[in-house]
Amino acid sequence: MIGVFPLLLALLRTQAGGVEIHSRIASVLHRGNAEQPRDAATLAQALARLGPDAVPALYDLIRGQGMEELIGEEWKPEVWSCTPEDIPELCIAALARASAKEVLGHLDHVLEGEPSFQERIAILRILERQPSVEGLALLLENARGLGDLELARPSVRRTLRSALTATLRVDEPSWSRLGAELSELPTALAEVSVEAIGAAGRARGMQLLARIFAQGTRGPVRSELVVEAMVELERSRPWDLGGETYRRCGAWQRSPEPARRMRFARLVGELHAADGVPGLLELLKDENLLVRGCAESALVAMKGSPLDLASWEVWYENEQAWQATRWVPLCEDFASGEAGRANQALRELREHPLYRHEVARALARGLASLPPGLLPAVSAELTALGSRCAVPDLVAALEGKAQLRAAAWRVLRALMGDEGRELAPKAWRALLDT
Repeated sequence: MIGVFPLLLALLRTQAGGVEIHSRIASVLHRGNAEQPRDAATLAQALARLGPDAVPALYDLIRGQGMEELIGEEWKPEVWSCTPEDIPELCIAALARASAKEVLGHLDHVLEGEPSFQERIAILRILERQPSVEGLALLLENARGLGDLELARPSVRRTLRSALTATLRVDEPSWSRLGAELSELPTALAEVSVEAIGAAGRARGMQLLARIFAQGTRGPVRSELVVEAMVELERSRPWDLGGETYRRCGAWQRSPEPARRMRFARLVGELHAADGVPGLLELLKDENLLVRGCAESALVAMKGSPLDLASWEVWYENEQAWQATRWVPLCEDFASGEAGRANQALRELREHPLYRHEVARALARGLASLPPGLLPAVSAELTALGSRCAVPDLVAALEGKAQLRAAAWRVLRALMGDEGRELAPKAWRALLDT
């Protein structure tokens, strides 16, 4: 009987600790003396500050346990800064802000059991905001528990992809870990991992995708899906990855499979790859109607307007002749610093969208030599071209005079979809190095 008392005492202490932590959580979520409820971010941050002892209780509230102890016998809306339905989401946000060591340790313990489907989704959302190589190990373990059937669901796939992408973007060791494990992952998980590599926007991702692509049918993921990721990655940073996808997939133009010929045509249009135009012209004569349609759509996207089928080859010959004879003189005119010559060159360059990547690079490179009065027009043109090939020269322009810096900054934010990034050259240079 002597051994019973220590066990009873430990149980009472555990219960007392549970009551205390729920009381502390409730004190955060109560309105207090405020007339209006606090916003969700403030509440989540306050919950995170409760410390390591709160981590298990916050996790339990996500899965619906401990709600009665927290709320009491009756919900009184006037007392609380949130609704009962808000509490699980607040707890997820709190754990995303809490000590990574404590949170990852608790999630590791949870995954030793059999978490429910909803718990696994919550774990993904927490790990998305706790990115690390340790978190990657938990991500993959958690995703294995979901299984291929659940990973086929678009909403689950998006959540997992988002979590993997966040980890790859901020944690360098995660690349080696994922690259080492990729061939051993279940098919659905390997597919989402490849999608995340494409979405992460890191140059090193192309090396990994190229390795998987080279494996062909022996690789963990279909080549078509790898190509989708390569296209997404190249479009995000064409200044150092331009041509990588086309170089590997150019042979698909003559594939016996119509689906691959169609994918070739689409990727040329998506990447605006001028080198692929001869291949598109050949596919306009393809025996397959769908392949011909894809080739024509790609050409229309690159020209900016349609033509009848008989005119495409003439148009391309004219474009090549223009580039051969007019490109160098126009670039010299634009960089001359003379407003009249630069304006005339800008108008002519605008008329040849096939070479929009080259035009964007030339305009960005010549910004520093332009009269200040021309900067708004050229900035507008760079924004309209939408080519990220201009990014390195725009980043360099951030070191210039005030008007030049402001113009380059506006275009960079438009091209990168990053309205919040400050005008800080160092921060933008870091973007080029990732």
